[in-house]
This record gives sequence, C-alpha cells and structure tokens, in this order.
Amino acid sequence: MAKTMRFALFLPLLFALVFPVSGPIIEAKAADDATLTLKVWNWEDYIGYELDENGEAGRSIYDLFADYVYETDGVRIDVLETTFDTNEDMLSQLQTGSAAFDLICPSDYTIQKMMSMGLLQPFAQGEEERRALYGDTYEDWADDNFMEYASPYLIDWFDKIQAKVPNADGSSSLHPLNEYARGYMWGTLGITYNPNYSAYLAAGLTPEDVMVQMNDWNSLWDGAAYSGTFQIKDSMRDTYSVGLMRAFDDVFSLLLELYRNGTFSTEEYTDRVNIVFNNINHVDEFNALMVELNSIVGREEFSTSYTPEEIVDTTQRYLEELKAHSYGLETDSGKTDIQTGTRSGICLAWSGDAIYSMDTAEEETGIELYYSVPDTGGNIWFDGWVIPGNAENVEYANKFIDFISRPDIAALNMDYIGYTPFIAGDGIVEKAKEWYDEKTWAIEEDPSLLESVADWDAYAEEQGWLKVDLSYFFEGSLSEGEDAIFYTSEIVPVTGKNLDGEEETVYVGRQFLAQYPTEDMADNLDIIPGLAVMEDYGENNDYVLRMWENVKASGVLEAWIIVVFSLEIAIAAGLIAFFLIKKKLSLKRRRERRAAN
Repeated sequence: MAKTMRFALFLPLLFALVFPVSGPIIEAKAADDATLTLKVWNWEDYIGYELDENGEAGRSIYDLFADYVYETDGVRIDVLETTFDTNEDMLSQLQTGSAAFDLICPSDYTIQKMMSMGLLQPFAQGEEERRALYGDTYEDWADDNFMEYASPYLIDWFDKIQAKVPNADGSSSLHPLNEYARGYMWGTLGITYNPNYSAYLAAGLTPEDVMVQMNDWNSLWDGAAYSGTFQIKDSMRDTYSVGLMRAFDDVFSLLLELYRNGTFSTEEYTDRVNIVFNNINHVDEFNALMVELNSIVGREEFSTSYTPEEIVDTTQRYLEELKAHSYGLETDSGKTDIQTGTRSGICLAWSGDAIYSMDTAEEETGIELYYSVPDTGGNIWFDGWVIPGNAENVEYANKFIDFISRPDIAALNMDYIGYTPFIAGDGIVEKAKEWYDEKTWAIEEDPSLLESVADWDAYAEEQGWLKVDLSYFFEGSLSEGEDAIFYTSEIVPVTGKNLDGEEETVYVGRQFLAQYPTEDMADNLDIIPGLAVMEDYGENNDYVLRMWENVKASGVLEAWIIVVFSLEIAIAAGLIAFFLIKKKLSLKRRRERRAAN
C-alpha cells in the first residue's frame, strides 16, 4: 500500500469540473490541438520521477507517458492526478458518485470489495480484446508488458484472490483479481526495531537478544522487556493481522514445525497458513484444519471449534493486551519516531516505510535499524490499478498500465518511491543489484574480477557474503545473461536468547530483506511460504469493526503518555517540514549507501 503520509485532496469532483475530459479519442487523433484527459486517483507521493545523478527529481512518469503517447499515437494527453487518503474514503466517494476517474490505485482487499460491488470493468486481455480496444494503434501497443514482466509469484497471488462479481441477470460469479486489477506495488507488514535501544539494554537484553526475539510476534506481548517502547498502528486490518498471529500462535507455530520437518510441502504449508490467516471467512476449512492438526500431534488445544465471532473475540482480547503494553495508536509517526533512537524502539511497519526508516536513521543519526517478518508468518499486501465501470478513457487507462509495466519505467518508480514494484525484468533486477549486491559493487570497484573470479560462490564465502536467490520473483522475466542471484553482507546469522531464555540463532536483515523477502533458504530466513494475504472481511466485517471500536476504547492513558501526545501535537508542524525535507534527501540515500560499501 502507499503506506506513507498522505495529504488528501478532498474535492475530487471540483477537480474534475475544472479539468473536464475532452472529446472522444478519435477527435484527439484528428485535431492537432485536441487533448485527451486521463484522470488518475492515487495515493500521495506514489508515482515516480526521473532522477539526475544527484538524486534530484525531474519529469514525472505521468509526463513521460504523455510524451510517449504523443510520439507513438500522435495524441496529446494530460494526466490529471487527484490523491486520496484511505481506501475507505476513496470507496465512499466512488459509491456516492462524487468522484469519476479512469484509473484508481486501491489495495488488495478494497479491489475485492469493488469487484463484488460491480464497480469495476476488466482490463483488456489477449490479442483479440486489446486489438478491439486499441484499433489502428494496436501494433504499437501489441506487447502486454504487465503479463510479460509481472512477477510470476505475484501473478499467482492475483490468481488465488477471488471475488464474486455481479452478473447482468442478478447472479454472481467468482473472478480472480487478475481480470480486474493490475498489480503496482507490494510488500510485507513486519517489525522495524532498534536492537540498541536504551530501554532494552537497561532491561538486561543484549542487542543479539533483541534481534532473536524480534523474530517472534509474541515479543510484543512481553511487558517486562518491551512495554511502553512502541505504538500500534491505528489501522484496523493491519493491527488485527498482528493480533491474529498472537491469538493463533500455537496453530501457526505447529504449521511451521510440520513444514520444516517435511510433513507439509511448501504449497500445502502456504495454503494452510492462508486458511488460518483468513479463518473468519473460512471457518469450516479452519475447523477442519484444527481436526487435521489434532490427528497429527494429538494435542487437546487443537480440538476447539470456532465461529467467526469467537475468532474475532479471541483476537480482541490479545489486542487489548497489546494496546496496554503500547503507548498508544499511530498512523504514520511511528516510522519517524524510531529514527531518533530515543522516542521508540519498535515500529510495526509496512516494508516500504521500514526501508525509509532504516535509510533515514542511518544517514541522519548513524543508528542501524533492522526489519523482521517473524518466522511464523505475516501479512503480504498489494496495491493495484483498477478501471471503474464509469471510466471515460478506457483505452489510455489500459495503455498507461502497459507503459508503467515496462521494467525501465517500473525501476524509476522503485527508485523514487522506495517500495517494491509488482514488475520484475532486467531493469528491476539491475536496480536491486545496484542497491544491494556485493558482487555488483565489487566489479564496479575492480572490473578485473570478471576475469579473475571463476567461482563466485566460493569467492562470496571467502568474503563472508550470503548468497540469495530471488528466482521466485524474477523467474521468466529476465533476458539471457541476467540472473536473480545476489550476494549480500546485510543478512547475517545472530545468536541470542529467545523469549524462553534459550539460545537461538536467527538470520537478521535490513533494507534488502525488507525489499525482497527470501524463499527456500535456511530456517528463520524462509519468509515467503509463511506469507498470507488478508481477504476482505465480507459478511464478517461488522464483527471486526466492533472489535476495533472496543480495542480503541480500551485502557486509560497514563499521565506520561498524555505528555508525550501533547508534545507530538506541539511539534506537528515541524514534523510536516521534516517529511518534506527527508523526501528530497531520500532520493540520494541508496547511492550514498552503496558508495560507502
């Protein structure tokens, strides 16, 4: 999701009136002075720019698209962007008819909801549909860049996630997201943390202990060590997902154990994790899974049968306890609070924000932050582009997706925004290696290594680099001669005490691990199989809404917390200025970090 500070524009209808759509496409092609309008509804700061060698922003991707359209089709087009603040606000305005756009960029569960409400139209797929839409310009747009370059791993997720779409006769039928959405950015929800935070050292924890314990969601409920050192997200879905990991930790932990000992294949494990993660929507499957696990291990706790309401009530109890350990709710301040080394030691974070926090803290304060998706699993999220049913410029909505799905354009997005694109391909793997690959850096410093090093695996071992294979993400999208093999010194094994006081070794990582979670590696580094997409709650939404209202209302703020919040209000204007300055500085960050290695 575009999980950054958004400054919403609250009058999209007025905006649309000021910039009305011109005549139909055929008129724009016939008249030199005619201009088409593509109306885009997006998150704030969620589109890239060309960057110069100093990291300064130039022309936006919208501008580049307009240039490309004119060169290719001979059509002048204006891309007019309005921003929204939350998925819920966007959907509310769309339902009331106060907003009309050609492209919108919602999150995964909202796309499901929009499909089920009949608010979307499918993208043109296959030669026949695309030729019919593009007409005499088809040959110039014949390559479906999204289907060619989108990560096969993510395409598989978009095939798995389905929604019931209403039919003209009043019935409904299941359709995958791939028919109605084009993936844009993706990532994980995890824990950004400072292993050297003073409160942890005072509690007798070594930095290594903290690193090990942050590999366990249960650590957030450890009041003795971590109470009062973090806030929780003022985000119902994200915080609910964390509570769910705690409430059903015994199930997630057993599934992981059975996966690691070979009882379940990777696919079987992932499927079962998703059942638990979405158990309120799949109660029958969840209860059947409990019976299956009980038959394997014969443990009484797996004999319980649940209803959706009981699942939510169980999760609520753990979230109320979590809130009691925190010092309140936050929407976007957590990613800056943790950078100072004094305000907090933990931040529940979307991976893109985690990268931002790590980059900024390292640059401004010298503090090294880390990012973890605990090994029992976690939430994987997506943002995608959709075309509303009332869109007026469907042709160029499709063409815009074709354009931004080119790897070179997706790399511009990645460079500016910092989040991870849905797109793979040469341009993306090259950008990722520019940021994270020790081999790439070594060759840039000493080109003779290309001739002198015969075995890079052996050389990497000598250098203390870990080999990471990201083929799961890039498979099938790279040209001959490119590969998805990375060598990194960022991901390292660390031994410390876990929550039970026993020594344990885990792998810890920073920006690279946040950008691209790993697959098929060592224990505690096999993140991908345990990830799950949280579905739209559907008919169970009322249960979760009630739960969230109760959690937010629970507890009484202590005096010191009130003081902290008062100070935060007092410096709000300063924080806004801070964000604007940091945004400009962040454009240079990775180049500087690479140069330092």
